[in-house]
Amino acid sequence: MINVKENKSDKKIKKYILITGAAGFIGSRLCKIYIHLGYSILAVDRAPVLGVPQIDDRLHVVNCDLKDAQSVDCLFINYSINQVVHLATELNFAVKSQKELYNNNILMTDNLLRASKKYGIERFVFTSSFAIYSGIRGNSLISEDIKPYSIDEYGRSKIVCEELISNYDNIFKTVVIRCPLVVGSGRVGMLSILFDLISNDAPIVTLNGGGVKHHCVSIDDVLEVLTESLSIKNSLIFNIGCEDVKTFREIYIDLIDHSKSKSKLFNVSSYWTIPILKFLFWIKLSPLGPHQFRMLTEDCVLSLDRAKQEMIWRPRVTHFSMMRAAYDEYLSTRNFNSATSSNSKPVAAKVLKLLKVLKFLK
Repeated sequence: MINVKENKSDKKIKKYILITGAAGFIGSRLCKIYIHLGYSILAVDRAPVLGVPQIDDRLHVVNCDLKDAQSVDCLFINYSINQVVHLATELNFAVKSQKELYNNNILMTDNLLRASKKYGIERFVFTSSFAIYSGIRGNSLISEDIKPYSIDEYGRSKIVCEELISNYDNIFKTVVIRCPLVVGSGRVGMLSILFDLISNDAPIVTLNGGGVKHHCVSIDDVLEVLTESLSIKNSLIFNIGCEDVKTFREIYIDLIDHSKSKSKLFNVSSYWTIPILKFLFWIKLSPLGPHQFRMLTEDCVLSLDRAKQEMIWRPRVTHFSMMRAAYDEYLSTRNFNSATSSNSKPVAAKVLKLLKVLKFLK
């Protein structure tokens, strides 16, 4: 349930931007940027929102379960909210039940949209995912005009959320940002598997030569887009990503060279590897699920034309640079006990991390 204090008049006079998932990898950074730009922020999360400075009382932090409609209503009753930036989401590698993930992501979005309509906001910004394209085959650029199709519950939940949001286009402005994997300093999550192997000089497995390309985007570019989204004049759906998408092989080699690791690439066929990984996922010994299997075996490169034309936006950070930044931060931190976001701490890889012992078998 919501944890708020009694109403104060200034909360109803001052206009707030509601940021959900404010304790997360993106949200905690976005709060700082918005505050320094002069906005008043209502930072909402179930976890503690850490490291965001109090400047002229422009930040209010509220612990709230967005799945509870009454709690969401209380946010809008207690604060005058004119814009919502909805970042909160449950991730497929950080939950026990994929069905609950699907239902919870949809419920949180639906509750926020209903309250936004009821209390008359001006704009609703939503971070969707390239997981909505995971069921699309082929190596051509994926544009926003292609009908989304996903193979996992996370992607399916994002598709439904986008459909819900489209029903409110005529009530307030809606901005849907389809993000690939967000990478940069502080990003850990699934990348911890790769970073652990490289830092331990262990062999790196590539499937079918490692020639698959998969879009990523820098956290710095995401924050810039989220800032620009507050001034978009019309409702809009668009992809974002880096400019020059690299193959897995190119990324691995660059990280190995950057870190001066002794890791070597070890190529295997996906024909027998993917069934093994699926089995490990099924018995909960590996965090890699359907979306990751698709990532490892097929290209997913997004068209950025709409973002460039409608927002006059260009990604600034290269694929190599964002991966190096994430790796360097991972090595310098190592202690993730205080991390509140699933994307800011390592995953439990279990069997996959046994690859580290193979370096002793050379």
